[in-house]
Order: sequence, then C-alpha cells, then structure tokens
Amino acid sequence: MINVISSSSTKYGVCAPIGGFGNHVRWLALLDPVFQFEATPLAEPRFKNIPDPSRHIKFLDPDSKLESFRTQIYSTNRSWTNWLCIEFLYREDLDQLIVFDHRKDEIDGVDKNLVLTVDPDLALQSYFKFNSNLNHCTPEIFKEQSQWFTRNAIRNSSSKLENKIINVNSLYQSTLDREFYNSMIEWFGLSDCYDLANQVHGLWFDAHQRSEQQFVEHVNNFYKRTQ
Repeated sequence: MINVISSSSTKYGVCAPIGGFGNHVRWLALLDPVFQFEATPLAEPRFKNIPDPSRHIKFLDPDSKLESFRTQIYSTNRSWTNWLCIEFLYREDLDQLIVFDHRKDEIDGVDKNLVLTVDPDLALQSYFKFNSNLNHCTPEIFKEQSQWFTRNAIRNSSSKLENKIINVNSLYQSTLDREFYNSMIEWFGLSDCYDLANQVHGLWFDAHQRSEQQFVEHVNNFYKRTQ
C-alpha cells in the first residue's frame, strides 16, 4: 500500500540480472526530491492482505528517507536470513514509481530504462548468502544466466533508444562510486543527491558485509565436525 504524493511524469525502469544490485539502484534513484511517498507493506503471508504498520516508511524529504533506510530498509537487523523478505515487502509498490525487473533487459512502456550488467562471479558472491539454492540453479547456470543477460542487453541496445547500459561492479564497496551515480542521474534526469545517496549506500554495503559474516559463521557452526 503506497501513497504517492508527487512523482515525475517520466516513466522509469531498471533491469538487472539476479545479484545485479538492481533493487538497490532503484532505491538510490528514489532519493530524488521528485519522488515523495509513504508506504505500508502487507504483513506476511501476503495473501492475508493485512497492512503491517511496523514496517511503514516515509520518503518525504532527505531526513525521512535516510531515517527509513536506517530503521527499516537497511537497518542493523537486515541480514542473510531476512534480506529477500524485506526486499519483497516494498518491491511491488515501488513499481508505481520505477519499474524493476529481473527477467528481461527491457521494460515495455517506459521512457527511460536503465539496464545493469554485472560480473557473474560478483553476482554469485553477493547473492549466494541470501539464497543458497540460487533459485534452483547450479552456480554454473546462475553465472551463465548473468552472462546471457549481458549479451542480450548489448545486442538490443542499438535498437532501443530508451535503454542505457551501465555496469555495477563498482558498487560493491563502502563508498558510492561517483561515476556510476552521475551516469544514473544524468540518464534519468534526476537531481544530484550524492551525499544522501552515499550514506544510504554505506548502510547497504554494511548490511551486505554483516550478512556475509553471519552466513559464514552460521554455516561453519552448523557443519562443524567433532574431532
């Protein structure tokens, strides 16, 4: 359940392979002042259609946006056990503002579509801790799917004027890569909110590192052998 107060008339889209940081890039784009909204996700299981006010977020100004990331989206409670659950709490509602898709490198009906590519090994490293069965794929097939996404995006880019391809390898670090951020906002025609975006990005990366550490510790303890 999302209450959109104001938004751009431009229709935006973000496409990325699984493990390609697409959801995070969409959050970064939504930091622009043109996007103002409040969202209350549905409680789990979603079919009950009951709002969960404890997960309410406000994106009304820089302070409320940063607070929502600190307390809800990338809070210290975000870890490998709940990463995907939290991501999906808001994902469908946000499609009203910026459409996000894993399944193909283009989204119909958008004015500006950002296509993200990623090194397959980095995608596997970042995603495995959240979903160790890789959506019923072997690691080899998972990486092949990422490679196919990139090849298809490059092949189609010349005929799709509304598409722009950007590689996201530089995002997997504590500081938001300025060149990537500039390319994103210039393509979408958004305001420069780098200082705020860099703080949000730091929370995201810390959550990734925390999730990885906790995942490794859990697996080591779980499969510890008695000598």
